[in-house]
Amino acid sequence: YHLYPLAWFVLTPLIRQSLTLAPRAAATRFLIAGFAFHLVLLQWLMSNVYWAGGWAWWGYVGISFLLALFWFVSATIWAHAANVVKWLPLEITLPLTWGAMEYVQSFAFTGFGWSAIAYSQASDLWLAQWAAIGGAPLVSAIVVACNTLLANAWLHKRLRAARCAIAAALVLVSHGLGAMMMDAADYDSRPMKAALIQADFPLEMKWDPEYAVEMVRNTADKSRMLTNKERADIIVWPEALIM
Repeated sequence: YHLYPLAWFVLTPLIRQSLTLAPRAAATRFLIAGFAFHLVLLQWLMSNVYWAGGWAWWGYVGISFLLALFWFVSATIWAHAANVVKWLPLEITLPLTWGAMEYVQSFAFTGFGWSAIAYSQASDLWLAQWAAIGGAPLVSAIVVACNTLLANAWLHKRLRAARCAIAAALVLVSHGLGAMMMDAADYDSRPMKAALIQADFPLEMKWDPEYAVEMVRNTADKSRMLTNKERADIIVWPEALIM
């Protein structure tokens, strides 16, 4: 529903509860939460039941659980680091751990970067500017830091007001600096034209190897027709055109 501001506090209950638990129990909570998160995020994979039968269901559940293991490992490292590096605030260790988790997930086992928290903020252009400095993991870390501050404020009465104020300041400062980093689009000195091709082939064709060459040939012809009269700097095809 594009309610991206909710990301700034939806992890707060999970983190708050984990702060009261032993490392293994806290990591288990993150595992369950990550599993539920990916089941919702990747529900579209169930459409493959039409082609692969019941095996598609097992693949959907399996990959959701495997991705949840990243949350489990991240929480385990965070919980133990909090006990070892006690001089470093939790509001720093968890965002760092989370950012590192998303970075590793983006390339480990060929990579799966679709489930980064940062992607929920794609419509927040001011915050998104931080990706120019540290990529999507930095954007996620900023959001997770806010959640951690709120969780600690919820759990501890001491410094509650200060933590809430810091969380609010984090939101304001990250957006303020992001707005300063965001320049107006320069269409005059660096013009660029993109050609977009939507071939619109049905799934029946994409899953049939008999059509593999024909789909590419058809799309290539359309690309030539589109760029015959006007040059394009880049031609974008659908990612699922070539299976």
